[in-house]
Amino acid sequence: MRIISGSIVIPELKVHKYASDCDKFPESIKPLDLIYTTNIGGRGTDYNASPELEQNGGMHVIVTFMTNNERVQRQAYGRTARKGQKGTALLIVFNSFTIDARNRYADKVMTIGEQKLLPLITLKEELFSKFAKFYGQIREESKEDNRLLSQVEEHWGFWLYEKFDLRRANDEEENNSRPLPSSDVLHRELDLFIQQLRGKISAKDLSIYENASYLVLKAFDLFCNSDEDEAENHLKKAIELAGGDTSAFATAAHYFMALVLIEQGNFQLQEKDKTISQCRKYQNDALEYYRKAIACADKLREWVSVPLIIKQTEEGTDQLRQINNKIQLLDQLQAKFQECITYIGNCPANRICKWSRWVDPDPDQKKPEMDELREFGIRSFYELGYAKAPKKWGSIIGMGLLGLFQIGIGLACVCYGQFGAAAALIQNDWPTFAALTFAALTLAAQTFAAPSQSDTCGADICGVTLAAPTLAATTLAAPTDAAPSQKDFCGADTCGAPSK
Repeated sequence: MRIISGSIVIPELKVHKYASDCDKFPESIKPLDLIYTTNIGGRGTDYNASPELEQNGGMHVIVTFMTNNERVQRQAYGRTARKGQKGTALLIVFNSFTIDARNRYADKVMTIGEQKLLPLITLKEELFSKFAKFYGQIREESKEDNRLLSQVEEHWGFWLYEKFDLRRANDEEENNSRPLPSSDVLHRELDLFIQQLRGKISAKDLSIYENASYLVLKAFDLFCNSDEDEAENHLKKAIELAGGDTSAFATAAHYFMALVLIEQGNFQLQEKDKTISQCRKYQNDALEYYRKAIACADKLREWVSVPLIIKQTEEGTDQLRQINNKIQLLDQLQAKFQECITYIGNCPANRICKWSRWVDPDPDQKKPEMDELREFGIRSFYELGYAKAPKKWGSIIGMGLLGLFQIGIGLACVCYGQFGAAAALIQNDWPTFAALTFAALTLAAQTFAAPSQSDTCGADICGVTLAAPTLAATTLAAPTDAAPSQKDFCGADTCGAPSK
């Protein structure tokens, strides 16, 4: 505030520049606020006049150039009349730029539009209708493959630009005026263009992709559907399209290629019966991709930071906030790269790494720049875990069934008096615990069965004479290829009774 003559108080003049969306705009317009702007301030901008300004007649708009038509002029004047607000407007131009001359020029432009532009718009509509029919077929056949559909849309946009806008721009640069190809020629060229796209789609030719980000996003979808091999093919193509291993645009492809390799190693361990040492090759290869991702992200960070380095951005602006948010997201991404490298380095000798879970980089949805990072190919961060070799339950169950079968055969041999065969079968072909089980069954039978009167050294079970407990254990410990004689079981030396 300034004080004039000791009693009159006049507010100071405040000047505001509004030339782009990055410029800060005052929330409320007060008396002696001066706003200078381009035509961007003449459309769609809300000027909120303060009550004090309304009491003094509202805003006063001065237009210092002759607009191309009356519509633009009314938009500029209309800044004073929004929501019934008060205001005035003034046009200041040279005498040579009269409103009548401007209106005559506008009429001429309208005539040119009707004669030249309208037929061009009609032709574009015809071409678009033909492409839209093809696009609808691809949408249905591809089962809503959004990555493929986005790439097809880009192909259409570039084709249209090449046939119309680029041609016109080249003619203007060369000061040349060539007529456009006829409608029939353009329709034939579009038919050929659609035929080429359809052929690549039918053959699942990855050369249809020219945007590396779509390949990375497609690889992400394939990985989530457990198709690691096809995901690897897409990522290799993405790295190639991005400009090679050292390109900043290959950051996302390197990050997910490492994950694909890690899961391939885990698959080999869990499903293909590979050893831990054989599967570690995959995670060692993944380490190289993490290191490449860090180097590529460094380049990307440098590019994002350029406006800060050359001081093109003012403090407190939305642009500065966006740049800082992008740098923060890239820092988080690089921290994830390093975290994965450390995790692999700490992997125990009897484990390999595997995918554990997805991690949302921005769970609070505070950074609009995250959408840009997702379009770049980073839909999510991830964390790793450790996997161990699976138990071979098939072999374990098979051996268990075989053991039960052998025990059954051994019991049958016992019942029919083939003690030597039973002992040999168990000791030669079955683990120790099965032999002990058989011995326990034999001893139990001898202990609880009543002795037979026909034999002083055995018990009659199933009509078969069994050996004494002491001898049964001895026989298991010392198997023989031939069936033991009656003397071996009931001789004087072992039973304490005279031989028969």
